[in-house]
This record gives sequence, C-alpha cells and structure tokens, in this order.
Amino acid sequence: LDTSITLTSNLDIFPYKEVFEAILNEDHRIINLNTYGAYAYNILCEAYHRGLVYPEYVWFTPGGFTPQWWTEESNFSCPHWMVAKALNGSFGFIPHGYIV
Repeated sequence: LDTSITLTSNLDIFPYKEVFEAILNEDHRIINLNTYGAYAYNILCEAYHRGLVYPEYVWFTPGGFTPQWWTEESNFSCPHWMVAKALNGSFGFIPHGYIV
C-alpha cells in the first residue's frame, strides 16, 4: 500500500491542482515536502485550505529552515496561523549532506 508522495518543486512551475488532486484521489497520507521555506509556506497554505492536515495527513518538512520559518511569511489569503495548523503533527528532517 503506497500512501506517500514527495513534493519537490518551485512555485513558478508547481502544478498545484494536479498534485493536490493526486494526493486526494490516490489516498496519499504521508507527504514529504522537500523544498524551501517560501515554497513550503504556500504549499502548506493550500494544504490547509484543502483539509490535508493532521491526523489524516502527515507532512515531513526539511529541518534546515530557520526557527519558526512559518511566521516569516504571511499573506492576506493565508496568515501564518493556517500554516502552523497544517504543520501540527508534522515531522522535520535534516537532508543528507546538509550539515557539514
């Protein structure tokens, strides 16, 4: 049973509609978000709006972001508390080779 998906992209070419439809239609529950903070913010904002949050969905995020990175970005349609809600129950990781 494959219930995971990895998201690696940038906002200029990120196919939001297709990826979020795949997460829902293919019943992915574990999402590896392998991107930068600003991109992650927007992806998690969309996840919040679509209800892709804990406990039904678990997000893995890179641990190399600045502390409380989700409070550094904010916009009218997605204040940082929404991203914090999407991050609830998530796991952070440090990519291999990141720390030298």
